[in-house]
Amino acid sequence: IKMITKAEKKELLAIAEVYGLKNVNFRSDMRGGSYYGNRIDVGTKLRSRRKAYGNFFHELAHFVLWKLGEYPLYHDPNRDFRNNFKSIKAAAYYALKAECATDDLAAKLMKEWYPRKKYDRGYTMSKADHYFLWGYLTS
Repeated sequence: IKMITKAEKKELLAIAEVYGLKNVNFRSDMRGGSYYGNRIDVGTKLRSRRKAYGNFFHELAHFVLWKLGEYPLYHDPNRDFRNNFKSIKAAAYYALKAECATDDLAAKLMKEWYPRKKYDRGYTMSKADHYFLWGYLTS
C-alpha cells in the first residue's frame, strides 16, 4: 500500500481551498471517500497514489456540484434524497446520474491540476452500476 505523502496532502488541501472547501480528512482506514457538505473524507488505504488522488477529486467534485446547485436532491447533505422519489429504482437512477456528473467533473478537475495523472471513473450509466446503487439504497 502506497500512502500519499504529507507534502501531497498539503498540496491537495490547497487545491480544496481554491474551491472553498476547508475541511478535508485524509483517512488511512478507508479505501473510498465520503462527502458531507462542507467536509470530505478521502481514503488513502489504496494500492496506488493515483487512486487516492482520484478519491480526492471525486469527493471535491461532489462539494463543487453542491455549491453549484447541481443534483440538489443528491448533493444536499441535510436531506435523505430517497424520500423525494416514488420508487427506489427512480432514486437509484437519479443517484447514478449524479455520480456520473461527479465523475465527469472530477476528471476535468484532476486534468486541470495534474495533466499527467489519469482519473479512473467509478461510475457509468450501465445496468451493473444502476443495480449496485439500487442495492446500496435499499440496504
